[in-house]
Amino acid sequence: MTTFAMIRKTMRYFHDLWRNCSLTWFRERNLARNAPIAKIKSPAVMRPTFQGSRLCPACARTALRLPRNAGRMLIWIYRHTLSPLVGFNCRHLPTCSAYGDEAIARFGLWGGGWMTLARILRCHPWGTSGIDNVPVAKPSSATWYRPWRYGRWRGVNAK
Repeated sequence: MTTFAMIRKTMRYFHDLWRNCSLTWFRERNLARNAPIAKIKSPAVMRPTFQGSRLCPACARTALRLPRNAGRMLIWIYRHTLSPLVGFNCRHLPTCSAYGDEAIARFGLWGGGWMTLARILRCHPWGTSGIDNVPVAKPSSATWYRPWRYGRWRGVNAK
């Protein structure tokens, strides 16, 4: 599948998701608003909503994941365009692009991006090598205003 076909398929998916999801969300919302009090669903049965959001919860969740998915799309483009030209040789397992994809999927674009940057900077002729997996949990010292704490700057699978 070409890159353009993949982008077109992804755009079609998000368009259909938004169209179907928003229609059912607004339909349910209007039915609940116009229904008598006895027929309204109890709060335990209703879906959780984002306060002040005009979107349904699934659409809002998708919108919040757009930066993460954009970062993963850049890695996907690198894997299918530049990586075959450069060659498939990496000092670590999993490869740096697979590590970056998993880190961004698990910790978002900000945290996963810093983890990926630290991994790429460790991947040089005098750097580390071996099995280096993405951490299962976010480092306890990592916060959004201290992003360098996300990355493992020395060693492989160090705590």
